[in-house]
Amino acid sequence: MTESTFDNWKDLVKASLKGKEWNALQTGTAEGITLEPLYTTLTTQQQNQSSRVIASRTQSEVAFLKALTSVHVDVREAHKRGADAATELLSFLIDCDAYMTQHQQLPKTAAFAVDTHFFMEIAKLRAARLLWANFSDVHAQKDAPLQLVAETSLRSYSLYDPHVNLLRSANSAFAAVLGGAEAVHVYPFDCLTGGTGLGQRLAENVLEIIRHESLVTEVLDPAGGSYSIEALTENLAKSVWEQFQNIMDLPSDERTKQLEEKITKAYIFLANQTAIRAHSLIGTTIYANPKGAVAEIIQDFGYVRLAEPYETLRAKLQPLAQRVAIVQTGSLKESKPRVDFVKGFLSTFGWDAPVFDSMTTTPETLLQQGVTYAVLVGPDESIEEVVPKWLNNGLILDVAGKHSKTSDWQDQGLNGSIFLGQSLIEKGQELVDALQIKGAFE
Repeated sequence: MTESTFDNWKDLVKASLKGKEWNALQTGTAEGITLEPLYTTLTTQQQNQSSRVIASRTQSEVAFLKALTSVHVDVREAHKRGADAATELLSFLIDCDAYMTQHQQLPKTAAFAVDTHFFMEIAKLRAARLLWANFSDVHAQKDAPLQLVAETSLRSYSLYDPHVNLLRSANSAFAAVLGGAEAVHVYPFDCLTGGTGLGQRLAENVLEIIRHESLVTEVLDPAGGSYSIEALTENLAKSVWEQFQNIMDLPSDERTKQLEEKITKAYIFLANQTAIRAHSLIGTTIYANPKGAVAEIIQDFGYVRLAEPYETLRAKLQPLAQRVAIVQTGSLKESKPRVDFVKGFLSTFGWDAPVFDSMTTTPETLLQQGVTYAVLVGPDESIEEVVPKWLNNGLILDVAGKHSKTSDWQDQGLNGSIFLGQSLIEKGQELVDALQIKGAFE
């Protein structure tokens, strides 16, 4: 029997890609790290990482925090403004250096916010300890203790479908514990709208379940030995240590400027990924419940949340839900995939658009029913056949998919199109502008 190898596996996977390149299975991150589809070995460096990660821990138990107390180094502010994991770690080292310069001693506590990028967040906290080991070694204080405390990030929290926030907080809390945080604050799922006793109780129970039912806290480094997490940890630590050495050679003002630029760049990347749904916000940009009532935020805790622009659009557009329709062209079997896609797309704006058949529905019929905006959905051939009959009749009209004739149709009165990879923000604002021209908001 032939022994299976990585190359054997790779050949099988390439065959299943049907002509696509191998890099289609690789994923680039905001941190500049390429995630491989499979990790099969540990380097010598990675094999020794776990002992270095454990060395600086100050306690074995994980405590639940009602709220984060003061700490010597607070990395949460960079995270709140949109920093990726690498930029947070760079900020961590810069702040450690500043604390050392001011107090002539090493800091003893550092606070991080932990988001829902599960494996990256685990690696971030583990890499923080590796970087701390390097930093303390440089200052001739080998294995100096450092308590890492964490809070679950509100960056991915949403006002809509708020119970999904419970899943987000549990994901983040679990990542924080696996990454080595020694104290964790879990935000209630409904904290943005004021919070309730139920939300607080569930938040406290999240960590209780992690501590007493999963038993991961019985191991000092439960993520140690995982090929992918060890690789992520090493890549983060190496990259950030090199950046730190380079940036510390710069004047203080330039150092601050570069760090701010990195934070802004990271937020723009993540916001753009969210807008095209490459990064999903469940209940907001995907699987949104269009019937959910418009909610109002009471406290944001200083976080720039990814869901905010979608909440703003929804508050503006949801009142017009009864004035939206999808018009199916062609057979149901042929058009259903695009119908489902468009319904999901429009649900982001709080619209549960009814579906009409182009064979039995006319523009005049929809206008009589109060419809202002419609999307023609179906296979390319049937859309091209139907579009001319639906132009210039008083409706704001879009088509589903990318078509070679879209520009020509727009010259004849078509509003635009809805397609995979399109920015939800740009499309939403386009619809706001078109509906304002029609006087729909009056």
